[in-house]
Amino acid sequence: MHHGTIVIAPRDGQQALARAAAKEHLCNRGGCGECRICRLIDAGDHPDAILIAPDGASIKIGQVRSLIKELSIRPYMGERRFVAFLAADLMTEQAQNALLKTIEEPGEGCSFLLLCESVDRLLPTIRSRCILKRGKTTVIDHAPLAARLMARDEGESARWQKDLTEKGPLYTAWEDGKKALGLGFSKKYSMMEETLAESKAAADVLLYSMSAMLSHMLLARTGAAEPDPELGELMHSYGGDGYTLARLMEIIETAGRMSTAHVVRRSTMAWLALSFMEEIDENRSGSKV
Repeated sequence: MHHGTIVIAPRDGQQALARAAAKEHLCNRGGCGECRICRLIDAGDHPDAILIAPDGASIKIGQVRSLIKELSIRPYMGERRFVAFLAADLMTEQAQNALLKTIEEPGEGCSFLLLCESVDRLLPTIRSRCILKRGKTTVIDHAPLAARLMARDEGESARWQKDLTEKGPLYTAWEDGKKALGLGFSKKYSMMEETLAESKAAADVLLYSMSAMLSHMLLARTGAAEPDPELGELMHSYGGDGYTLARLMEIIETAGRMSTAHVVRRSTMAWLALSFMEEIDENRSGSKV
């Protein structure tokens, strides 16, 4: 079950969206706009409607720690609580990591909304614990799976669709990423390493495509998304649980940071394949719940 929602929205409209969502969650009439609860939210005075905005250039770990402390106390009014992050894509990596467990296991009646202009700065582990909603999805919803998972807006979706049709660099990253995951799930780790090291795709796009596939698999496994037939074979070959999928996403994220730090590509991919082996073998040994 997902207790968090990510909504892509322009920065100047996020506060209004957050207050509307808070009213829908906390108002006994689904956001009537007229009751005391709705009026308190509109005035910014409802103690259980918590809006967190950047402190300077970012949302910092101290803000998240203060939030977690606040959430340890029972709601002040009623049984529900609502938390919205404005400009969630400006949350530091440390703050996102601190928030993970709270989003995954919130108190009863607590709901989270993360508003951002793009999702690329949100950690894969945050994205996997939330449902993603977009303002305009006409093009994206009818696009191939790769375009839907990888694109942050309709412009990027169109670029992905064109590249997939022409079998360009993005197509190569998607296909090689899918092949590498299949080899990893089949415990052919040396072949996985070779595929990643020898791929003509840019390392960052290759790793991002793999993370996007794992995120979709995790959502499908929890029932939050309809599994796409394109990844049917990949999902069939995967024998682990949701926890392991999240861990594999974290491994790919670390590999991405290694790549950004200019670690030699083959060394990065060798580490990734070895880490996959350790995580998957540990899961299949029955040590994970």
